[in-house]
Amino acid sequence: NNKMLTLQEIKKEEDKANHKTNPKVILIIGIIAGILSSIAFLPQLVIVINNRIPSKLSFVTLTVAAIAQFLWIVYGYEVHDKPVYIFSSIAFVIYAFLFLSKFTF
Repeated sequence: NNKMLTLQEIKKEEDKANHKTNPKVILIIGIIAGILSSIAFLPQLVIVINNRIPSKLSFVTLTVAAIAQFLWIVYGYEVHDKPVYIFSSIAFVIYAFLFLSKFTF
């Protein structure tokens, strides 16, 4: 059943493929994801600060997480995406502090 599509049918198919969700909804999803990603290691940070003990997370975990957040910061800056830039910066500071706790406590 090879059927030739008319230009109008092709346009309809393209419109379906390009359907976009409301930008405000996408922004809200991004903000919620950013908040959750940023605070994911906050309980670990509180334990480290309150007990003055080094983080029990491995160097590899903290290093990879910090590098990933740094790359997200660069990405967010380059594409002018404030939520990505801001929340990645917050997470990076948390990971960096946890990493440094390995040497200071």
